[in-house]
Amino acid sequence: GFIPKMELSSSSTQFIMDPASAFKTGQVVRCIVLRYIPENNRLSLSLKLDKPVSTTPDNDLTTGCVLKAGQIVDLQVTGVTSSGITLHHNDSQELVYMPLEYLSDHTHLCSDLLAYHSSLLEQATSSGLNYVINEVLIMSERLPSCPTMATTKKLLIACVKNGSYPSEYSELKVGMLLPGVIKKS
Repeated sequence: GFIPKMELSSSSTQFIMDPASAFKTGQVVRCIVLRYIPENNRLSLSLKLDKPVSTTPDNDLTTGCVLKAGQIVDLQVTGVTSSGITLHHNDSQELVYMPLEYLSDHTHLCSDLLAYHSSLLEQATSSGLNYVINEVLIMSERLPSCPTMATTKKLLIACVKNGSYPSEYSELKVGMLLPGVIKKS
C-alpha cells in the first residue's frame, strides 16, 4: 500500500519532511487501512494509529494465483543475487522473489543473511541437494508485472501465526490495524 506524507507520523502535530530520515527500507511498521480500491489492488495507509476512519463494506481483492498473501510455506532456493533470493514452490511450480530487505526484521543483518543463503545454496548444489527455506511468508501475490513476493521477517510471520495478519485481500477493512514493511523511504 501507499502512505501519503501527511500520514507518515504517528502524531497529528508532527510532519515528516524526509521519509528517508525517519524510516529504513525493510523496516516493519504498524499501519491502518484508510481506504482501498479493489479494481486497482491499491491501499491507502496511515501510521496515525489513533486516526478515526469510516468503514466500508468488504471487497474481494484476490488475484487468483496459487500462493496467497499471508500463507506460510517452505520454498526451494533457486538463486541468490545481490538484490535478493529467487525461490520455487514445488507444489504449485510458482516462482517467488524475496528482496534483500525482506530477509530479516533487522535490516542491518540482511546483507550477511544474503551471503549466508548464497553459501548454503552453493553447498547444497555441490552435494546434489535442494536448499529449502522453511516458514517463508507470502507477502504479495503474483501480478502481471510483478512476481510473488515473500519474506522471512519473524515479526510478520508471528502476526500471521497469531491471526493478526489478513490471509486474503477480502479480509481487509478500513480502519484495520496491520503490520507492514517500508519498501522505499
